[in-house]
Amino acid sequence: MNFLKQFDTFDPILGEVPDHLFPILPEIAWRARTILKSRTTSQIISLAKELDWAIEEYFRELKESEICRLESGMQCNDERYAQYFEWDSLNSGNGRYLFKDSMLDELDIPTAENTSEVDAIKECLGEWDDLGGEEFPDGKPQDFFAVLSLWLLADTIEWGVGKPSPIVANFQSSKMAELVRQRDPLDHLDKSYRIMMAGQSALKALDAVCHAEHLREVAQLEQAFSSKEITKQAEESKHRSMRTEKLNISRHQNRNEARAKVIDKWQKTPDEWISAAKAGIFLSNWLLGQGAGNDSKPLFDYQPRTVSDWIREHAKKIGVRFK
Repeated sequence: MNFLKQFDTFDPILGEVPDHLFPILPEIAWRARTILKSRTTSQIISLAKELDWAIEEYFRELKESEICRLESGMQCNDERYAQYFEWDSLNSGNGRYLFKDSMLDELDIPTAENTSEVDAIKECLGEWDDLGGEEFPDGKPQDFFAVLSLWLLADTIEWGVGKPSPIVANFQSSKMAELVRQRDPLDHLDKSYRIMMAGQSALKALDAVCHAEHLREVAQLEQAFSSKEITKQAEESKHRSMRTEKLNISRHQNRNEARAKVIDKWQKTPDEWISAAKAGIFLSNWLLGQGAGNDSKPLFDYQPRTVSDWIREHAKKIGVRFK
C-alpha cells in the first residue's frame, strides 16, 4: 500500500497493536518505537509521506530509464517496436510514440508489484541526502526504516481480520448485548486474502525494523571506532611530542658538551690559530674523534662554521681579539 492515512487510525507512537493475528506485531512496534523514541507523531507522519514519494520516484525513474534504453536500441520499423510502443495522436500529423502500459512486466525491472517498499528504500536511500528535511531534523537511515516499519505495521492491522465484537452484559435491560464496532472498510474482501496481505505487510514490517536495528548498530560501531581512533591519534601525538622533547634535550646536551670541549681545547692554546675560522676547521675535525655514538657514528659532528661561532663568541666574552 502507498502511504495515505494509515496513521490517522493507528498512532505510530501510542497506538495499540493487536496480537491476535500475529503475536510478533507488538514486538515489532516496540522495536521501531525504541529507535524513534525522541520523535513526535507529526514528524513520523511527515517522514512517511517523504518515504512514499521517494519510493514512487525510484520506480518512476527506473521505468523511464529502461524505456529510453529500449527505445534507443530499436528503430521505428523494427518488428519488436510495435510490441512496446504505440502511436498516440489526435491526427496523423501531430503525435508521438508512447510505451504500452500493458508491456510494463516485460521490462524486467523492479516495480511496486514485484519489489517491497523496504527493498525500494534500501536501493534509493543513497540518492536522497535531504529526506526528512526541516520536518524531521537530523534524520538518520535507521529512523527511515523504523518509520517504514510502523507504516507497514499499520497496513498489517488494516488488512488483518479483527476480533469479533465482545458480548457484554447490558445492565439496563438485563440482557447480553454485542458492542458495536466501527465499520471495517475491507469487510467485503475474502478473509483468506486479507490474512495473506496482512502476513505480507507483517513480514515487510519485520524486515524494515531489522534493517533499522542493523543500521543503528553499524552507526554505533562507526562512532565507537571513530572515538577510539581520535583517542589513539591523541596518544600517538602525545608520545611523538614526548619523544621530540627528549630528542631535543639530548641534542641540547650534546651541543653543550661539544661546545665545552671546543672552548676548553681552544683556551689551552689560543695563540695557535690566527682566526676563529681556522680554529673552527681544526676543532671541528678534532671533535669527530672525541667519542662515538651507539651506531659507531661520531658523537660530536658539527660544521666548522658552528665551531667558529662558539670560539668567536667565547673569545669576545673574555676579551680576546683575533688578528
